[in-house]
Amino acid sequence: MRGTSSGSYRRRASGFTLIELLIVVAVIALLIGILLPALRGARESGWTTICGSNLRQIGTASQLYADTNRSRLWEREQWYKIETAPGSGVYQPGHLFDYCENVDKVAECPKNKRRGANFNETPVPGSARFFNRAIDFDYTLFSRMHGLRMDTDVRMATFKNPAAGSPPNLLTPLNAATMLTPLNGLMIFVEEDTKFNNEQFADGRWGNVDQITSRHGDRGNVHFLDNHVEVFKFNHGPRPDVDEPKDFNCNDVYVLGKRDSWVRAEAVNEQYGRMNNP
Repeated sequence: MRGTSSGSYRRRASGFTLIELLIVVAVIALLIGILLPALRGARESGWTTICGSNLRQIGTASQLYADTNRSRLWEREQWYKIETAPGSGVYQPGHLFDYCENVDKVAECPKNKRRGANFNETPVPGSARFFNRAIDFDYTLFSRMHGLRMDTDVRMATFKNPAAGSPPNLLTPLNAATMLTPLNGLMIFVEEDTKFNNEQFADGRWGNVDQITSRHGDRGNVHFLDNHVEVFKFNHGPRPDVDEPKDFNCNDVYVLGKRDSWVRAEAVNEQYGRMNNP
């Protein structure tokens, strides 16, 4: 019988062939392509939810303050910082700290984390900040709402087409029906746009040409007097780094009190509590 040489039989090497490896790589790449957008979407959704929760906590604190202060919202100059003496430039914690815990964390949107327009974490040279961050809060108080009664029957709406020109100070009910979009309550706190103008003006107030951010999927959070929070998509031009005519700002907000005409909120006297009878 002929002997069999040890090299007559070859055992297949362990491992994958090149084709099998390519198939595995292609499958992994396909799975990554499918899962990454979903993961990014879940992260964005989480940021938006936490951001809204922060606003709601600030709103709750403002309501607790009102409960012991004639049912009125706090003064705009004192809600989160109070100047120790007029013109001193030295501040102490405001009323928010009396009614809210962990303010330093509640103050920031988890996506922006109080960074500046250039994603800087510290203030630009020559600017003073209460927390030594690029901006004090990612959220600001609608300035003319200070002193608002919690039981007010004032209504609010927004100008439909900011690009149409400067909003008029007064609108008749007939004009308002076609030119305004009613809101589901009164805006109190907003997630202000960092570039326009939360970083430039460290006053904790939203007014005039200040805008609302679009960082949450082209939307921003808004808190209302009844303590609900909504994610809004307001008009914005195609360039987020430029103040364009189409951009929505505080001048596009209207209120309706006991009079027949809608009045632009920024045209109402700035006096504390004046918004109760616009």
